[in-house]
Amino acid sequence: MKRLLFLTLLSVMFVEMRAQHNKIPVSRPVWIKEVSVANKTTVLRADYVTILTGAKAVKAARLEGDAEFDINAKGDTVWYVPNDLYIENRSQKLRTLPVADSCIIQLIREGGSRLYKSNLAQLKKGYADKLYELVIASGTVIKITEVYTP
Repeated sequence: MKRLLFLTLLSVMFVEMRAQHNKIPVSRPVWIKEVSVANKTTVLRADYVTILTGAKAVKAARLEGDAEFDINAKGDTVWYVPNDLYIENRSQKLRTLPVADSCIIQLIREGGSRLYKSNLAQLKKGYADKLYELVIASGTVIKITEVYTP
């Protein structure tokens, strides 16, 4: 298990380093912890996460003690995660990422599930406790998309 985790982390680091070197955009799911301005540049403090579904979600949730269970008609325990979605956050490390002036921002209206084009002012008003997908190129955020979670 430790070897698998090490290889996964090594793979993610390699992809990220290669993308920054080659300027290939990388997409990362995150919790945004802070939106601020530093040296006239908007920056995000982001916590990278992994979105899991299906058997991988159940396995990860069970390891963390977050899975739920039912007893079926045969008396067997059936493990699951609500909405077949589990957001894994193995590290609380925050990354500080500059936001491009031309960054595309898409948010979800309160109570809805559809995206609309928005701006940094709207993002600043309500980013807490929402999941986002960042597109990062050369270490700079070029797109922010809120992710619908049921």
